[in-house]
Amino acid sequence: MRKSELLAALNDDLWSRFVATYAALDSDGFLDLYSPDLVRAGGPGREILGYSPYADGIRDWFANLRARGSTARIEFRFSERIATEDLASERGAFRIVATNADGDQRIFYGGFHTFARHIDGRWRFIVDYESTDVDQSAFEAAYHADDVAAFVS
Repeated sequence: MRKSELLAALNDDLWSRFVATYAALDSDGFLDLYSPDLVRAGGPGREILGYSPYADGIRDWFANLRARGSTARIEFRFSERIATEDLASERGAFRIVATNADGDQRIFYGGFHTFARHIDGRWRFIVDYESTDVDQSAFEAAYHADDVAAFVS
């Protein structure tokens, strides 16, 4: 499979579904993107978690947003995308736009480094690292997920 096809499959299996389930506050759909062997590290809490505690936190957070009438949208940009037939490493920046029920918005930026494995016919995250040291300029300098040509050599 060509690298452009691998990146397109990663977009279909992971990144577009991530964005959609996040916006829908669909915890089951969101958590289905992850392997049960997940290692999740970093983030604002600077912690390391396995799948179960991460899943509990996501379910609680999405339920809390829904109960308050709040929304959250996420967008990804990439600085590195390395993929083989069954493994992928991707790094970049994200932007979250959180909107309260009263319309007040806050924007957050962060960085990510994920590792994914092709499992049972589709991609799943096996490692998800989040950093808090990314700003708007780093986000804007990175490439959109659909810009696979930027990563095909």
